[in-house]
Amino acid sequence: MNPLKGLTACRGSCRIRDAEGAALNISLSEARIELAKAQTKAMWPHFLSQSVVAPENLYHSTNAAGLQGILRSRSLWASDCHFLNDRSELVYGHNLVKDHLLSQSGPVVAALVRGMPPTDEKAQIYVASFCEHGDLLSQWRGYSRVQDGYSMAFRFSSLLVSKNVFLTKVLYTPRDQEDNLSDLVRSITDLFQRIDLPEDQALELIKLAVDVVWSLPFRLKDKSFEGEQEWRLVAGLGSGYTEEFRVVDGHFVPYIQIPFDAESLVEIRQGPGAFRAANVDALRRLLAAKKFNSTRVERSPVPL
Repeated sequence: MNPLKGLTACRGSCRIRDAEGAALNISLSEARIELAKAQTKAMWPHFLSQSVVAPENLYHSTNAAGLQGILRSRSLWASDCHFLNDRSELVYGHNLVKDHLLSQSGPVVAALVRGMPPTDEKAQIYVASFCEHGDLLSQWRGYSRVQDGYSMAFRFSSLLVSKNVFLTKVLYTPRDQEDNLSDLVRSITDLFQRIDLPEDQALELIKLAVDVVWSLPFRLKDKSFEGEQEWRLVAGLGSGYTEEFRVVDGHFVPYIQIPFDAESLVEIRQGPGAFRAANVDALRRLLAAKKFNSTRVERSPVPL
């Protein structure tokens, strides 16, 4: 389906008007930059100079088998979004974006609605989750059910420069979510209202806008999860990584491996469980064998 249907496209040069109404010639690449600015503001506010200070480290929770695989491969494992612990997360964000767009009017918004991706298994997005806090009881309960939970502390700056992926902070409160959606859709609508494009260029730009808007669901989550203060490392099918498969609880889970440097893994904290002293010693020996020479090992004091 053509998402451009209903948009009026001129067959002249690409033009944009300033606040006084004067016409300014710009190229399609410059129009794409305007769209990228709107995306940066919506998805990656920590890139902006006036944004809040980003955390020094982010924490990834896993079990012993997952930790061993991550250390062995020196890669973070980002799973297909349909295999998240709670699949309702995907539906929640998708429905928020859809309902917001349906409450708006105009040909640009209509084009964004027509470009809506399906919520079925065909949408291939890979997600690795992180938390701002490395010692939460809720996380240990989720990952220490067989007394083998671990929290891996990664430098925020190293995650930020991971190849062909984006790092975004999850929003929980309805007001923040609505403001985020409104700002992004308004920026995109305003861009198209101020630009005259040849039809083929307008179609290219609206397809990019569709991708921008429908990436936003991965930043939206129910308020009941707010204590996690989650960040997500997200990659699409076209990110250049090879899809692999692992077995989890009897299911084949598609995932990709996102490499990281040993120096970016600051700490591994072992969660509550039996035989912690022996396990910590074994973990230190494992880290030495895999050349993670600067990674600290700690034990959680949290009772489980």
